[in-house]
Amino acid sequence: MRITPAFRVASALGVGLAVIAAGTFLSGCSAASRLQSRYGNKFKYSYQLVSPSFSQRMAYRDKRVAMAFRVDGGAVRFLVQNLTTSDLQLLWKQSSIGIKGKFSPVRNSQTLYLPPATDPMGPVIPPRGYVVDLAIPEEHVYFDGSKWREMELFPTTDGDSPRKAAQIKKNVGSKLDFQLPMLFGKDTVQYSFRFVVSSVDPLPWKDYRRPRRPNPPPYPRTAFDLNSPIVTAATTTLIVGTIIYLATQKKSPPSE
Repeated sequence: MRITPAFRVASALGVGLAVIAAGTFLSGCSAASRLQSRYGNKFKYSYQLVSPSFSQRMAYRDKRVAMAFRVDGGAVRFLVQNLTTSDLQLLWKQSSIGIKGKFSPVRNSQTLYLPPATDPMGPVIPPRGYVVDLAIPEEHVYFDGSKWREMELFPTTDGDSPRKAAQIKKNVGSKLDFQLPMLFGKDTVQYSFRFVVSSVDPLPWKDYRRPRRPNPPPYPRTAFDLNSPIVTAATTTLIVGTIIYLATQKKSPPSE
């Protein structure tokens, strides 16, 4: 299923347009997943925004920005609209996500399938413009040799284990933090958003919707990561071998 790219900047006519966009881009895919119940029972987490202000609707607004959030199984998805008269930039390099107090660098929609430590980037958001993006802990997205994998923020399947189901339900009250510094003109403002799991409820598999994500790039099974030890060793061997070969060759006398 082809989805609309998660990363977008546009000229907004007002907060109303941003809200409409939030409903469109922060929703899940319309088609139900065909995953089978071999994973056991499925659970759905509900969240509330508790800081910097409380919101059951997962929305925030101050004199600088208007924001709407949705937390799915693996990411914090959000819309941010610039309410100032200055250009706005999200400082992704300094952003982080904390799960139960453990913080990690993030990937956004532009770096979702790039090597770790790739600095996330984003567009300049003009006054009244908005952007829709997502944030995922950097180590939660990886290539397993055959396909891309994404880890969950909190476990959502119990494998038919009553013990694991009980552990999942104990995540009610768990904290999820999102640190997102923003640059308005020349002024940096640190935004710290905290979400709390308000409930964990059973979710029939027929009602499950896959979260929206950018389409992953082709990645052949035989392709090597250029930073992998195998490629590094092979490159080093080739270079050393070439140097030895050139050093052992007799120089030809100059021709007259």
